[in-house]
Amino acid sequence: MTKTELFSDENVITQSWAKWDKVGKTYQGTYVAKERKINNLKGDGSMQTIYTLIQDNGDILKVGGPGGRDLGQFAAIKPGTYVGVKYVKDIPAKKAGYNPSKQVTVFSQGEIKQDILDKYNEEHGVFASSNVLPPEPELPEM
Repeated sequence: MTKTELFSDENVITQSWAKWDKVGKTYQGTYVAKERKINNLKGDGSMQTIYTLIQDNGDILKVGGPGGRDLGQFAAIKPGTYVGVKYVKDIPAKKAGYNPSKQVTVFSQGEIKQDILDKYNEEHGVFASSNVLPPEPELPEM
């Protein structure tokens, strides 16, 4: 077995973000985690919910709602569920001069891929029951 150069194409770690650049765009995979983060795009300190999918090829995909909005439909789905996410349509802006809103919809047939969820949880230290990252350990005072 020969070792390849660290910075070769075969050693690239893949993780990408869903891009809502055209109506009809779709992504699919097993929903494995969600996290709340500061929305860096808005720059106002608001929070955004990010959903993590493991795609069929094993790549990690981060999915956030367009414009930092939450994809609330994930609340009805258990971690481990195989889902599809689709940019369905543009909704005209209510105010002149504003961009249209993007309607992104979550789809599922209810299939659970427990093996993918278990592997993700094992590799990332996620509690399987709640699927949130464990709290940071408290450090002793000095």
